[in-house]
Amino acid sequence: MAFLLKFTQQTGAYLLRNLSLLWLIGGMSPLASADFADPIDLRSVYDQTFQRELGSQLPLVSDFNRIEQFKNFLSLPTLSETHRYLAQRALLSLLENSGLIAEHQALCLKMKPRQDDFVIRADCLARDLKIPLQKRKDQLLELFGESTRAQQGTTVPSRVALDLLYLAASSNDVSTVRLIYQKALELTPPEARASLFNLKWAVATLYSNTMNSHKTQQEGLKIWDDLETVARQEPSLALAIPSILISRGEVYIKQDDLQAKALQIFARMPKESSYWIDASIYSAVAWMQLGQANNAWNALKAVDVDKHPDPERRPIMKCYEVIVKKFLGRTDDVAPCFQLPEEIQADTFLHITQLLADSRLSEGSENKFWKQFWKFFMNHLKPELQDSSDLAVNALELERARSEAQIKDLQLKNFGILKYFFALLSMSFVSVLLMLWRLRLKNQKILNLQKYIQESVLSRFLPPLIVKEILAGKSRIESHPKDECVTILFCDMIGFTALAGKLGAEQSSQILNRFMQVMTEVIYLHGGTIDKFIGDAVMVIFGAPSPLTETEQIQGSAACARAMIAAMEGLNHDLERLFRTTIKVRIGINHGSAIVGTFGSEKRSDYTAIGPTVNLASRIEGQAGPNEILLSPSMAAHLEAEQLEDRGLYRLRGIDADIRLYALKLQESPSVQMAQ
Repeated sequence: MAFLLKFTQQTGAYLLRNLSLLWLIGGMSPLASADFADPIDLRSVYDQTFQRELGSQLPLVSDFNRIEQFKNFLSLPTLSETHRYLAQRALLSLLENSGLIAEHQALCLKMKPRQDDFVIRADCLARDLKIPLQKRKDQLLELFGESTRAQQGTTVPSRVALDLLYLAASSNDVSTVRLIYQKALELTPPEARASLFNLKWAVATLYSNTMNSHKTQQEGLKIWDDLETVARQEPSLALAIPSILISRGEVYIKQDDLQAKALQIFARMPKESSYWIDASIYSAVAWMQLGQANNAWNALKAVDVDKHPDPERRPIMKCYEVIVKKFLGRTDDVAPCFQLPEEIQADTFLHITQLLADSRLSEGSENKFWKQFWKFFMNHLKPELQDSSDLAVNALELERARSEAQIKDLQLKNFGILKYFFALLSMSFVSVLLMLWRLRLKNQKILNLQKYIQESVLSRFLPPLIVKEILAGKSRIESHPKDECVTILFCDMIGFTALAGKLGAEQSSQILNRFMQVMTEVIYLHGGTIDKFIGDAVMVIFGAPSPLTETEQIQGSAACARAMIAAMEGLNHDLERLFRTTIKVRIGINHGSAIVGTFGSEKRSDYTAIGPTVNLASRIEGQAGPNEILLSPSMAAHLEAEQLEDRGLYRLRGIDADIRLYALKLQESPSVQMAQ
């Protein structure tokens, strides 16, 4: 049992998050009242059209009767394509809130979400379990970026962000969660109070997970505190209060020396709430851990677990109940803990494992537990572990992908020569058939090669928008070098060389890959193009190859730099937990004219920017302190004075005259308080 405990607390901690994904993304919204809803004009055009044309006859109420009503409506032969699509979208929401994931995915495949319907595309993608988790997350990240550009001023980006948040959390990617959360809060209009509440609800759930660092859990609990305050001030949110209380109490009960706080939370649970039984059982566990046997028994006697209103929660509460009874010497039968449905076994192996171990299981019970765990591991954890290892990418793999692409290209060229040579030898019927067969084979190889280059090469180096342009033959990336007005950002990890010497190659490469992944997501979200990674630094261009106005370049690069600093907080939580270290960065930005285009030879070339503007940006970055953003005068001239701090004159290497530099003030993290 000791080995099992160690496994679930370390390796399993990362993987088991994936198993909670279904209930996280499947209808956990606390907003049950129409009185607390966003204005319809802030939602997507599809929501507006549904409300206007079908809302009166097909109200959205989450129950099974409504599902049948929508299915009957969709069976009408006279239904227009517009109304059919709108009704299918609404039915998807009902299926999601009812937890019918299989039906939800089947309808997604049937209806084929439209390109500009970002909300439904995100919902369908997030629940498509046939697509590997990392690929779904990457596609959702791209979709989130599209929605922020196409649906500004609406609640659409925040709704896409919810799906992305859960996928990021399911892979234990706290840094991405922070990035998406902050970006979504910035984009969500203040009057969209329901969307803001849902965002904070989701992040509170994810932050307060016991697998996170203590600091992250405390942030989650703080958000829960604020949400409870809002819910008590808003009558239409009264139904959300019990769910908030149980979520907060679960965090406290699973931490050492915090059982007393958990009891205070559970004591506030209304008896009429559907969570009353959960609160009572958890209270019994807390009293048991505090050594208060009488109080624990009284808490158990106050409820009947067999009458729990939620069939999915009933088995897990029954398991907690028998564990408390075993501690109190009132039963030796812990069989309910070995008969749990697979979808809720994750909680068993994360928390109840410890309780079971402390209760000194008999040899027979321990063997049953091991069998259940082994089946669970083989069916769920092992495949996820394999997927995550397959997705690990480092610099050597990128070079290998590029080399293989060149070899395959050469093979196809040789194949084409042989094809035409063979056709000239004979025009017989058999020769023609063979030629056609080989043409088909070549076409398939070309398609496979295109897919390989897109997924294994281009998407690793370029933003999604540029990849699409290249594949469509519209890219400006092969243009001849020319003078362009651009903004250049350099970001560098401080002290990484010395750190790498202490940690060794394997851990250093893991840290570097995590850093690059996080920075890439930040850069793409803010419209930048990664020019290159230089060791532990990254160079970013704003304004090429995708054109941006001068204002868009300045504001985008400044926002990107701030987001980089903010993202480091989440990344450092992971690094502290995994490697017992943290890192800081420094950033320099310059705006001006540079020669931009493709440089090199026929065999090897790179798209980049060169010139004094680039050199100055690099020199400025070298002067920045830890987690500091330094700007050139040309950048500062386009920003408001209150955003800047004058740092005085600097003598930079390779620059003849002294130059005045400015520090960009870091904005506070978005407040968790609700807009009143």
